Amino acid sequence: MVKNPQFHQRSKHIDIRYHWIRDEIIKKTIDLESCRDPDQAADILTKALPKPKHQRHVSDMGLTNVAINKFDD
Repeated sequence: MVKNPQFHQRSKHIDIRYHWIRDEIIKKTIDLESCRDPDQAADILTKALPKPKHQRHVSDMGLTNVAINKFDD
């Protein structure tokens, strides 16, 4: 939609005030980049992944594995 602002049935629900992103891209204030599947660290929050891919994304997000013992109080 940013590159082709014509009307689409699937986009008619998007309010005009949310089209500011298109204007910012035209003004070169921001740059829109595609992020392919191997780089989508947020995938661990939305879908089940194979263990190696999950571990890589956890590491990419800076998360650590912390053991919690509820009997240490």
